[in-house]
Amino acid sequence: MRDGLKLSLVALGVLLVAGYFLGHGLTADNYAYFLSRRTPKVLAIALAAIAISASSLVFQTITNNRILTPSILGFDSLYVLLQTTLLVAFGSTSALLVNPYLNFAVSVLLMAVMASVLFTLYFRRHRATFILCC
Repeated sequence: MRDGLKLSLVALGVLLVAGYFLGHGLTADNYAYFLSRRTPKVLAIALAAIAISASSLVFQTITNNRILTPSILGFDSLYVLLQTTLLVAFGSTSALLVNPYLNFAVSVLLMAVMASVLFTLYFRRHRATFILCC
């Protein structure tokens, strides 16, 4: 089967599932309420899927490794560790956890720092191995 046909079948399947999710149980009385609640969810899922695929592509391109993903690198575990550390250190009612904007800003900053440290350690180790072997 050609790749274009496979992609078309997957796209059709995704549209059918999204359409079923949006239209399931709608009546003339409740359609405005349900569509206003379901449409943002479908758009958020689509945005998350695009972001995950783009980040995987970037990681795979930078490292020249076709199976590398952010999950394999451990960034999702690093995020969980970061949020758990914030919870334990500052408590559940801290502004760092309650305020989503502040939590996002702190998380982005700390994830960028931690990712830089991890990549620095990774590339330093592999650069030393390359220098020793060649």
